[in-house]
Amino acid sequence: MTSVVFPGQGSQHLGMGRELLETYPEYYEYLSKVKELSGIDIQKIIFASSEEELTQTQNAQLAILCISYIKFLYATRKQGIKPDVVAGHSVGEWTALVACGAVSFEQAVSMVYLRGKYMSQSESNNQGSMAAVLGLDSEKVTAELKKYPDVVVANYNSPVQIVISGEKTQLLNALKDLSSAGAKKVVQLKVSGPFHSPFMEQAAQRLAQDIKNIEFCDPEVPIVQNVSAKFETDKRIIKENIIQQITSPVRWTESIQTKLSAGVKKFVEAGPGKVLTGLIRAISKEPELINI
Repeated sequence: MTSVVFPGQGSQHLGMGRELLETYPEYYEYLSKVKELSGIDIQKIIFASSEEELTQTQNAQLAILCISYIKFLYATRKQGIKPDVVAGHSVGEWTALVACGAVSFEQAVSMVYLRGKYMSQSESNNQGSMAAVLGLDSEKVTAELKKYPDVVVANYNSPVQIVISGEKTQLLNALKDLSSAGAKKVVQLKVSGPFHSPFMEQAAQRLAQDIKNIEFCDPEVPIVQNVSAKFETDKRIIKENIIQQITSPVRWTESIQTKLSAGVKKFVEAGPGKVLTGLIRAISKEPELINI
């Protein structure tokens, strides 16, 4: 079995997808669709000389969605890759929803535009941040965080990488305790808000109202979602999970283990960078890994 996986925010970089677009210029139409639907000239932003605009939440999420989907089309149409299951990390789950046929590309662009907008507005109303904790298992991280009510686990990325999210002062104090508890390294992330935490509740509620107007379809192949870490095929459950995702942790380790247990032997990362390839390798040495 083969799984295609799609990265989330943080994987973006200037010039991403350039070689593929120059070789297959027909894919530029997807960049044009993003501009048409959102008003954001994502092509100009991706190929600009400064990374500052690209790293803004709203721009980064749309850019990753678009480039990742273009790479998925290349993988399936030009390389003959046929996924048996898909998944995406954080905003990458929207690309996965398009790839499995649960929503259209146009619907995903509209929702990711609003997702980024609402999250950006939530960012400006709090003093939150995120940090990666390396070399300490999730149970020990969770135990240390009991002392900090406004800090939660945001991403279970691999057995040796946990991301925490929350109020900035508490988060910085928690990092000191986590280092003392045996973490090999703690790194405050260059993000503008505490994603995948209760601080994003307002953004989740606003997006939920918009998603109600979107007609989801049952997927053509199953999707393993961040919230459940299970194979999902019911459009109603998929819809509810994508709403909960903004405030819930990304259960990436469990999602990969679920697919390995089901017989997935090959993972194809479609998107900028190789973040997910590295995380999957930290979870298991067995599967074949391909990066588009």
